[in-house]
Amino acid sequence: MPPTIIELDIKEVITQINQKLDTLTKEVSELRTELKVGQTELKAEFKAGQAELKAELKAGQAELKADLAKVNEKISGLEKRMDFQEFLSKGLLITFVSAVFGILAKLFGFIGNP
Repeated sequence: MPPTIIELDIKEVITQINQKLDTLTKEVSELRTELKVGQTELKAEFKAGQAELKAELKAGQAELKADLAKVNEKISGLEKRMDFQEFLSKGLLITFVSAVFGILAKLFGFIGNP
């Protein structure tokens, strides 16, 4: 078999390579543009989501403050009740102790019959 001889013009090969490089360069620049647009959209979505979360957080804080005020109000009401119960308990204890001393005094004759 005789050796096959391939004749190529170097200009044609370089031209084809340049065309492929140009095509690749265009595709890369298109991808970069798409990436930049995507980044911009993501940043906008992130900022919108962040603003929404801040608004929800503020609303939640306001709701918690209102609930806290209600709890404080209920606690002060309970404190008043406890103070009243303590007052009653002291009064009853004093009455009971006085009654016991009176009964003991009567039993041991410290108080005479009129």
